[in-house]
Parts: sequence; C-alpha cells; structure tokens
Amino acid sequence: MIRVSIRFKTYALLHLFFISSILYASDTIKSEKIKVLPVPAFGYSPETRTYIGAVALFTVDLYRDSVTRSSNAKLEFNYSWNKQVIFDSEWNYFFREEKWFTKGRFHYSKYPDYYYGIGENTTDSNKLTYNSNRFIVEVHGLKGVGRKLFMGLNVKYINFQNIN
Repeated sequence: MIRVSIRFKTYALLHLFFISSILYASDTIKSEKIKVLPVPAFGYSPETRTYIGAVALFTVDLYRDSVTRSSNAKLEFNYSWNKQVIFDSEWNYFFREEKWFTKGRFHYSKYPDYYYGIGENTTDSNKLTYNSNRFIVEVHGLKGVGRKLFMGLNVKYINFQNIN
C-alpha cells in the first residue's frame, strides 16, 4: 500500500486548485478550447526497475486573438516495482494578448539516487544508494515587456525529507 503524507495531499490539492482557477476563473473567456491527450507511461531504469503510470497532456486555447499562443500543461504519475512514487506537473500559461505569462512545476517523488563521491576519478565501486522524499515547487510570474519578451520573478522551493 502506498502511504502518502498529508503535506503531499495538501500540495496536490493546491496544485489542482491553481490549474482549475486558471482555466475557469475568468468570466471574460468567450469560448473554452481544451484538448487532453492521455498517454500510458512505462519504462525501466536501474534505480526504479520497471515502472508504470499515466501522463495527461493538456493544450489550452482560451483566447481567440492573433497574439496569444496556446498554453499547455502536463500531469504525470508513475509507480515502480520498487514501491517508488513520482508525481510531476508542469505548465505554461499565456494570458490574453500575452500581457502576462506564468509557468511552473510541482514535483513529488519517493525515489532512490546514486552517489559516487566527489571528483572526476570516482569509480562504480564507490556507488552509494540513498532514498529520499522530494518536493519541488517552481513558479514563474512574468510580464510582457516587448514582442515575445517577458520579465518577472521566479520562486523555487526544494525540500528533501526522509533521507536514508
């Protein structure tokens, strides 16, 4: 059974609220055009062995003008045979006439890593495996200042817990 922390549940709910508020909060949207492409995910890596999951790719065209590009988002969830969890979400959202732009990432994983030491002369025999729970939030808020040029702020939060 997968044990998910209260902190992860809170951040996941905040993320869903954020995405849904972008899509539905504006009463000036004339026509909503949202496309969703669900894709199965599967693969293999030395750290995880076999993993399976799902990815949903979103394309959003909310504004009917010649300036605003399509916005997009990705939601991904994977689970490995080693009982590892990966949840990742990214988005790029352009507001009307590209006056504002936001992009960001929410990431949670319970996942192993390899550490080989410091320097260029480390060998595979130095390999040390460690596990951690990772939480990453990165949000960019950008204002259009010219044709296809944006300036703004970036906030990034990274938290590693339960390192062993």
